[in-house]
Amino acid sequence: MPRKNVVTWNSMIGGYFLNGFLSKASALFHQMPERDIFTYNTVISGLMHGHDVEGASGVFEGMACRDVVTWNAMLGGVCKSRKDADTCKFFEGMPVKDVRAWNVMLEGYVGFECVDKAEILFQEMPDKDLDSWKLLVSGLVKSRRLIGALRYFMEMPTKCCN
Repeated sequence: MPRKNVVTWNSMIGGYFLNGFLSKASALFHQMPERDIFTYNTVISGLMHGHDVEGASGVFEGMACRDVVTWNAMLGGVCKSRKDADTCKFFEGMPVKDVRAWNVMLEGYVGFECVDKAEILFQEMPDKDLDSWKLLVSGLVKSRRLIGALRYFMEMPTKCCN
């Protein structure tokens, strides 16, 4: 390749992550002369998908500037690592929480069969989208709380939210 730029580096890193080559992707990341927010988000997401929470945390801590995608990628990985206290602490520390972040927490609680916490979180959500409603209703159904599921289903807006 005659000239490498941040886009070509990001493409290679993303390709390595997509094909399961975490160490090669990480090595390229560390060789990059210049990085952008997309680079960091790609690396954090790739490491989280590879269950390398520590590696992703290290990249996250080394960032000068983070966006909502960065925070959500970290939140999703921490949540999937099944560390309830860490997830809550991370969520509370987020400077901006979009509906995706709230849904990640909701999905985590439902997945860990903490439906009571999911229901409380759902009530606290400033904005809800179709996924928010589906996550809570399906979580209630899975935990055999059918009356609660039906109640939320009936409350669900016909044309949803965001």
